[in-house]
Parts: sequence; C-alpha cells; structure tokens
Amino acid sequence: MIEIYGPPSHSPFRLKQLLISLQQIDSNITSIGARYIHFLEASEKKKKNEEKTLDVLLSYGPDW
Repeated sequence: MIEIYGPPSHSPFRLKQLLISLQQIDSNITSIGARYIHFLEASEKKKKNEEKTLDVLLSYGPDW
C-alpha cells in the first residue's frame, strides 16, 4: 500500500473555527490540522514516470 499526502482539507479560517469549537469541549486542545491522504494499492514499486503522473494528478487545491 502506498500513501501519498495531499493538500490541506480545510482553510486556516475553518481550522480556527473548528479549534474554537473544540476548545469549548476541552480547553487543553491547542491546535488542529487536517489534510487529504491518498491510498494506492500497488503490487510493484512505482516507476519514476508513474511517480510524476501521480504527483500531477494528486496536486490540487490551495496549499495553505
């Protein structure tokens, strides 16, 4: 299984809103983050051209 980390899933503004909500539940929470993770089932190691193709396909959205 191959894991490829993608871009953040929430904007800094949305993360701040979520942090405030979570801190109302537990004041010990000091920070949060979230990002997309892609899982690929592969039987072989990726070749260089396949890595480049995956990088292009999985590079999307803003990178806050």
